[in-house]
Amino acid sequence: MEARKITEKDFIKITQWYKEREWPLMSRDFLPENGTGGLIVSHEGVDIVAGFIWFTNSKIAWFGFPISDPKYKEKNKSEAVDILITCVEKVCKDAGSKVMFTYLNQDSNYTKGVERYKDLGWVVHETTTQMLKEIK
Repeated sequence: MEARKITEKDFIKITQWYKEREWPLMSRDFLPENGTGGLIVSHEGVDIVAGFIWFTNSKIAWFGFPISDPKYKEKNKSEAVDILITCVEKVCKDAGSKVMFTYLNQDSNYTKGVERYKDLGWVVHETTTQMLKEIK
């Protein structure tokens, strides 16, 4: 498996994954590097999972909106997600970040997701509230 930077062609594919899952995707102007600021993981030429990375003017980076191809049903999908997270960590560390932040929706995969991040060394705070306001 390999992780690489998201390209314009990849972004079009990722947008399709969001549509197929009926998940909302932020407008490109809210995404890092206009939708190409992140990584995508593939295996034998097949793209599996992707996520975005926001760098800040401090030592914290935000990893968000991970998504996988809903049609990909191979057993190595979980491994691809782990590779995405660990490669994002390396990219952030190499860029000078000291801390990473992410969040999980409390859906049917929440417990599995929390355990994945714990297994990869993340500290999980389950009592936080996420808030977002669009400034107009």
